[in-house]
Amino acid sequence: VAMAMAAKAKLLLRELKTVKADLAFAKQRCTQLEEENRILRESNERGDSPEDDDL
Repeated sequence: VAMAMAAKAKLLLRELKTVKADLAFAKQRCTQLEEENRILRESNERGDSPEDDDL
């Protein structure tokens, strides 16, 4: 029983690390998209053409 619990704990730890990595990536991507949105919003307010912007 102890071996099975240890194996399950190891599996859950690995899964937790994967979820943490996925969350970190999602947060980073969210920050990047928020910055792109800010640039586009400011560009739009100035009347610039968004097609001319190199994000």
